[in-house]
Amino acid sequence: VVDGGNFRVVIFDREGRYLLQNPPSVKRVGTALGKRFSELGLPSEVQQLWGAGVERARSGELVREELTWLVDGTPRTFSHSLSPVRDGDEVVGVLGVDIDITPLKESEAALRRSLGELEATQEALVRKKQLVALGEMAAIVAHEVRNPLGSISNVVTLLQRGMVSREEERELWQVIADETKRLDLLVANL
Repeated sequence: VVDGGNFRVVIFDREGRYLLQNPPSVKRVGTALGKRFSELGLPSEVQQLWGAGVERARSGELVREELTWLVDGTPRTFSHSLSPVRDGDEVVGVLGVDIDITPLKESEAALRRSLGELEATQEALVRKKQLVALGEMAAIVAHEVRNPLGSISNVVTLLQRGMVSREEERELWQVIADETKRLDLLVANL
């Protein structure tokens, strides 16, 4: 298990020297047995990241973090864990494991993009439903307004012609008043 896989395993002694490396570790940093991490001639950012973590683990802290660095010119993300190895209360070494989680991070990013697209689609669907509801409401309002306006328009035409009796004229004015109240109630309800 230690020799294969898509992860690196190393063990450091109490002085921070390499005691064990699996093949992916040898491929990444070269043969390092008996050397300290700072003696490997690695880029300074890698030395700082790994070196600081090794020192924290040597002082007894469990170190877990995600680190990104170039592997064969391509950025890769690793789940980086350094665990103190103890003999009783004394830290006698450090076990380090780096697991390449780049595919997981890429899947996570793709999932976030898909989620964003889904949210945008849902918002568009809600907007469409709102517009449909607004259109239906406008049609209902137009219908409800046209009826009283039609009655008022007919009454005004009759009154303008002047061909109605005094009694009929009073009834026509009442129609106008009733239809105006109906429109006022419609507007208030809206």
